[in-house]
Amino acid sequence: MSNYYWDQQITGYLVHQQRERELNEGLDTISELDWKEMVSNGEVCYKHHTIKLKKQRLFENALEIPLPVVLAPVANAFLEKGKDDRIRNQYLFMNDTGEISCGIHLGESIEAGIDLEMLKDCMLIESKFRKPEIKLFELESESIKLRGFETYDCLIQTENGQFYQFVFLTVCRDRLLHGSFQFKAEQADIWRPMSAAIIQTIIFFE
Repeated sequence: MSNYYWDQQITGYLVHQQRERELNEGLDTISELDWKEMVSNGEVCYKHHTIKLKKQRLFENALEIPLPVVLAPVANAFLEKGKDDRIRNQYLFMNDTGEISCGIHLGESIEAGIDLEMLKDCMLIESKFRKPEIKLFELESESIKLRGFETYDCLIQTENGQFYQFVFLTVCRDRLLHGSFQFKAEQADIWRPMSAAIIQTIIFFE
């Protein structure tokens, strides 16, 4: 990972370590492999939660992703309000309260062999520049990297409370695929590992 921090380096390190402990608290009986298996089987069971998932084909069958059935597609989420109201290659899925969402965007063509980690670093710096109050950190996962994904995490304070955002990016058909899951911070114990498992079970088609 490139050598940068937007505040003091120790601040980023402490936030990383603290959040990693919080996310892993009480999850020692559920491995990363278990989460992926539950997602692949279409049903996640954790504590008193049971979440069913359904496979979605997106971007003209470029990929298939399992998403919780509580997330419904938002009408016209793919419309870009610009001079010509062009259709953008993006989807937004949200639950009925608007507190849980998943957005996915397929961008323009990118150069072969692009350094996704460097691109992620640029996105982190830009995010902090736009919103200095957010907390940004990374929970490295070797299995996610081996699947060709880069990820980072955010804590965002809003008038409706603190929200957690899990951001991912990869390459799909020589184009940048960029997406995120967002949910209430107190739900991170289930939604963060489930989101990580979801992106690892995405199937890409040529």
